[in-house]
Amino acid sequence: MLKAMAIAANLAGVAFPEARSAPRIHRRRRESGKHPIRETVYVVTSLDAH
Repeated sequence: MLKAMAIAANLAGVAFPEARSAPRIHRRRRESGKHPIRETVYVVTSLDAH
């Protein structure tokens, strides 16, 4: 599942001052013979959320 979130322009303390959006990706994977693994990955980008 993918969800794109906009970052407010006046947000203080962001390590990436040019950041405009932070898509969040939820993914599941399963290695053979093991329990499923859930991961959440955030991607910081200078592109708009649209």
